[in-house]
Amino acid sequence: MKYFPPNCTAILQPFGQGIITAVKSRYRAFLLRTILCDLKKNIQNRFNVKVAMEWICGAWDDIN
Repeated sequence: MKYFPPNCTAILQPFGQGIITAVKSRYRAFLLRTILCDLKKNIQNRFNVKVAMEWICGAWDDIN
């Protein structure tokens, strides 16, 4: 067994960082799109964990 030095994940796994960044940006797009549509329609919605998980799943499905 070989141990890696601490805090080397960012150096050894740059591909993972790109995927995480892509999912986060798509999730934020879902969030902003929903907020802007609600403001336009003058609706005040409350978001919950279920909705956030659905947006995260949708963001993951959008990744090529």
